[in-house]
Amino acid sequence: MNVQPIILIIRLIKDFMELSDNQVLLYNQNFDLPKSGMIIVVTYNNSTPIGTIKEAFDDGSGLSEKHTVTQVENYTISILSSLEDEESTNRKEEILMALKSYKAEEVQRQEHFSIAPIYSNFIRVPTEESGTQRLRFDIDINLNTWYTKAVSIPYYDHNFGIQTEESGDIAHDEVIYNK
Repeated sequence: MNVQPIILIIRLIKDFMELSDNQVLLYNQNFDLPKSGMIIVVTYNNSTPIGTIKEAFDDGSGLSEKHTVTQVENYTISILSSLEDEESTNRKEEILMALKSYKAEEVQRQEHFSIAPIYSNFIRVPTEESGTQRLRFDIDINLNTWYTKAVSIPYYDHNFGIQTEESGDIAHDEVIYNK
């Protein structure tokens, strides 16, 4: 994955809903909430690893291993607006549309992750932010993500010889292959 999933989610929502950069935010940034208008905040909550894979392969210069971790990541998307401006009430469903759009499907294919089916509810959260009463709705989403990393295995040479500690030399065992 080239870009963090949370950034991809922010871009999808921003583009689909035609919002400015200062209207779709990553949680825990240093930002001031506007007194009016709508903003969306995306928060990373947690991840649950569901599988790991380790595979050895010959990369031409020696033995390497590829590690893959598959996990379910949970995010909360909050949509806020002032009480006078009910934009968050009227546009909250567009978040779901953005996440299920053809553009979202394309991004998932390109970046190797998937947005799980959304079964959670929009929850109305009474809140007061920056001295202003706000309408706020939260919805949780899950992403199925996988991360890979390939590293060389330094204790094997190309012929699968084992390096000894004392000399640093490679000790080769004779290997007979049946054909």
